[in-house]
Amino acid sequence: MQLLIEPNFQDQLQASDLTPYEELSSDDIDYATQLNLLRSEQFLEQAVNALISQYPELTIDAVKSNYKLNRLVDDDAETRIFKATYSSEDPALAQRFLEELQEVYLEYNEARQQNRLRRGLNHIDNQLDSTRISLQQAQNALKQFREDSNLIDPNVQAQEAAASLITVQEERRQLEANLSELQAQYQLYEEQLGFSPASALIASRLSESPQIQTLLAEIQQIELALAERRSVFTDADPTVQLLLEQQRNQKQILNNTISDIVKTPVGQFTPDLASYLQLGTVDISLISQFLATDSSFQSLNARRESLLIQESQLGEILDSYPALISEYDQLQPEVETERATLQRLLEEREKVASELSREGYNWQVVEMPEIGRNISSSPLKTIALGGVVGVFIGGVLAFVREMTDTTVQSLSDLQKQVSFPLIGALPWVDASTPEDFRSMLFQQVSQSSNYVRGSTLIQPFLYPAFRESIDVISNLLQLRYQGKFKVLAIASGMPEEGRTTVVLGLAYSLARMSQKVLVIDADLRSSNLKEELSIEHGQDLVTALEHNTVPQAFKPSQVGSARFDVLPAGGMPADPLMLLSSPWLQHMLVRYRDIYDIVLVDTSPLLGTADATKIAGICDGVVLVTRLDQVTHDDLKSTGTILKSLDVVGLIANGESSSPSSYINSRETLVLKQPQALTRN
Repeated sequence: MQLLIEPNFQDQLQASDLTPYEELSSDDIDYATQLNLLRSEQFLEQAVNALISQYPELTIDAVKSNYKLNRLVDDDAETRIFKATYSSEDPALAQRFLEELQEVYLEYNEARQQNRLRRGLNHIDNQLDSTRISLQQAQNALKQFREDSNLIDPNVQAQEAAASLITVQEERRQLEANLSELQAQYQLYEEQLGFSPASALIASRLSESPQIQTLLAEIQQIELALAERRSVFTDADPTVQLLLEQQRNQKQILNNTISDIVKTPVGQFTPDLASYLQLGTVDISLISQFLATDSSFQSLNARRESLLIQESQLGEILDSYPALISEYDQLQPEVETERATLQRLLEEREKVASELSREGYNWQVVEMPEIGRNISSSPLKTIALGGVVGVFIGGVLAFVREMTDTTVQSLSDLQKQVSFPLIGALPWVDASTPEDFRSMLFQQVSQSSNYVRGSTLIQPFLYPAFRESIDVISNLLQLRYQGKFKVLAIASGMPEEGRTTVVLGLAYSLARMSQKVLVIDADLRSSNLKEELSIEHGQDLVTALEHNTVPQAFKPSQVGSARFDVLPAGGMPADPLMLLSSPWLQHMLVRYRDIYDIVLVDTSPLLGTADATKIAGICDGVVLVTRLDQVTHDDLKSTGTILKSLDVVGLIANGESSSPSSYINSRETLVLKQPQALTRN
């Protein structure tokens, strides 16, 4: 039987290249590993168990001694084909065994591919479920706000309301200017006519009434006839009496007609009736203009009153917007943050699924098991074969040993593995320095009662070599970025790389440079910073996130002349990731950015959990701490993959052995020899 072992990738992608959403098997590293895997006893046992009823005498020990699996060689080049042979006195047994073993191999390969995909996506799926719940809650809160306030986006609608208010105010001012002009015309017409608008309207109606004009003409004729008759006769003349009677009757009819038209008794006219009836053409024209002006004035004044009401209503609406905008500005970013997180996780899931589907090896049968043939072996051939096998096994063991030692040994090796800029390196320090020498160092470094002498996190500060190196790094961060990164996440790929010691070292150094520093312990899964520094105040990060508070007024931790504030992690919550995903953490960092010159956030390791990635995403930048002689190439590749989407400031190497083995400080006249690496996390 022959098996084709074909890799599912073309560029030697390894399981460790994927982000640490789960711990993948290392079975797929190379063909030597594949060979060892195929030879493993678990497959042979399954094949034996399948044949035990048909061949009771078949045992695992016999199978192990008679089964051979080797990689075929063609023209001195190893191929991708593995040849399996089984030696037995029964040719049918040999064929049946290889057939069963073939089924075992193929079933295992298929199950392994499915298991790799399932395990690789399990962690992301859990995060997706949590993020979807958080997003739904944020969307529901925003929806409830919009329903309660009857607003979609108060920022936009406040701008629209403000624009409407400006338009209304401008229109009102223009109307008031027009009203001033009409008021002047109104007073002029009133002075010329001597009429009020009501009287002018009556005069206009009377002058335009045909019936009134007819009666006036008849009265005028009677008055002309009466004047002519009186020039000859006295009032006792019957004709004169008749004309006087006609005059009275016509005037009465005129008065009644006027009262019917204007709905006002003639005796109440002001001025008298004659003023209304004795109007010329010019007067009538002025009255028409007067009435038009009065009508325009009343219309514009009514519009002005309407605009004043609108202006008052818009003012009240604008007064209510600040509170609504504040609430909206808290809800909307939370929705956008969760939506962005969900999109990022979906993209990462697709990427991981694609990479996992291309990762590993595919086992295919290229030659079916056949009936064997009788072979014999001579002692000389056996001895020669044993020698060859011994040499081969020795080479394989040497190769495996070389392949398994993948730790990063030097700064040059480190810089080849990652693309991040190297900020600086911290030297090894001698943790075995005698106690009397440490006491002398302690006296020169700090006289403060708040200094925790027994803390392994603080002890590196006793060594001038460490202090000088951390000072150089701190100064470089200040000079290069000049306040661009005020909130820094200090992260490491794995535990025990010196991350927390570097955080405290940076705080100690920056505080000595007159910087106001806050250290936040955000490693909610494994934190002992409060105990190490003997912090007495009861404020901690977990309590602040659970109760939406912003702790302040800390009692500063002091090392020598350096004083800085520390917010410890607190007790371990049930779900650290959910707590660190709270928008309140981002709100706290915004507040602290205004209070402190720099905020240093100590995170959990990047590999194994998503806590550090979540925190780093809301900080201004990330500083990666890695320890030489401990971190592996695979660890660095996995860490680099995680940090691709983040703003990485640079890399700090811990435990650099190429730095001077002795260091003399001219001010302290102290000497450190035989350095040893920092061992804190």
